[in-house]
Parts: sequence; structure tokens; C-alpha cells
Amino acid sequence: MQREQSEQNKSAWEYRAYEHWNVNYGSPEKLGKEIRANPQQWLRYYSNDLGDVSGKRIANLLGSSGIRAVSLAVLGADVTVVDISKENAKYAQKLSNEAEVDIDYIVSDIFDIPIKAMENSYDIVFMEFGILHYISDLDKFAKISFDLLKNNGELLLRDFHPFNKILDVNQKDRTIIFKGNYFDKDLIENPVAYESFFSEKEREQFPKTYLNP
Repeated sequence: MQREQSEQNKSAWEYRAYEHWNVNYGSPEKLGKEIRANPQQWLRYYSNDLGDVSGKRIANLLGSSGIRAVSLAVLGADVTVVDISKENAKYAQKLSNEAEVDIDYIVSDIFDIPIKAMENSYDIVFMEFGILHYISDLDKFAKISFDLLKNNGELLLRDFHPFNKILDVNQKDRTIIFKGNYFDKDLIENPVAYESFFSEKEREQFPKTYLNP
């Protein structure tokens, strides 16, 4: 199941992602200079937990556009991004150039990284919003995350609780509505996260993602 899910999600996240980042977040040239001037702006939810990152090695798993990774690099961290999308990598690499920092961007399924060469290497493994629903094999994913960390390393994960997916709110009386089965393990087809930024006609061409319910 995980292999099928990863292949479909790679297809989805390599469809016009670079265009999306440019249009909705700004060109790498513009945004890179903004991050260089104020990296904390892009890390405001994480600053207290991250602390001083200068000199630390950080693995940013499913790091997408590289905005957080570049911000961390500006603050002095040695950052490695792992993400499945070449479109995301293209934006991130241009972004890092404009911010005048280096990041190591590995275009790969997280389950295919050279873990033996990378294990016990990172002070922090960092992940944010909308990560876990791309992962079916959570046990293996957790082991990879753990293996990347040095002794006494830290995992920082900020994500939606999966219970959120089976709840809705009745707008008339604000009562809670339950939908679906919390324990359902079948993958569901879902629009890629940035599809809504495009016109209705364009959306018809977008590949879908496979998410855990």
C-alpha cells in the first residue's frame, strides 16, 4: 500500500508545484531575499521548541518548498531536506541560492533514503503540517525518523490530529457531526494541497493524492 501511495503522491506533487510556489508565495528571487532579512518570520510557530539552531544538523522530512529549511539555514543550521517532488526541489534550491545559504535537498521517497549513511547524524528531525496522512506505514516511518537522530536528538512534529478527519460542525446549531470511520485503513483520493489555487477548469487536469483517512 505504501509504495502505491508514494508513487501516486509523487505524481500529484510534481504537477505544477513550482508554478504554485512562484505565484502564491513569490518568486524564489523575491522570497529568498525576504527570508534572508527575516528568517524568524517563517519559523514563528517553532522558535521556542527549536531554540538556537546555529551549528545544528537538521533533517526536514517532507520539506516541500524548502521555506522552513532555508530559514533554518539562514540561522546557521546545516539542513537536509527529504521530499518526493522534483518541482518542490527546484523551488527550494533557487530559494536557497537567493537567500545565500546551502541546503542539501534529497529528492526521494522517505522510505528509499540511504538510511545507513544518514543514521545517527541529526540533532533535530523536523516535520510540519499535513505530513502523516501521506504515510501508511507509520511504524517504519517512526523508525526511520528515530534512526536519523543522534543520541539525545529531538523530533519536532506539528500536524493535524487524525480525529479531525471524522468530525464536522453543523453550521446551524454548531453541533458535532461524525463522518466516516476513524479506524478505516483504505486510502482515499484527495486533491493535492495547492489545487484550489488554480481555476476550476485547470483543476480537472490535476492528479489526485492518496491519503490515509
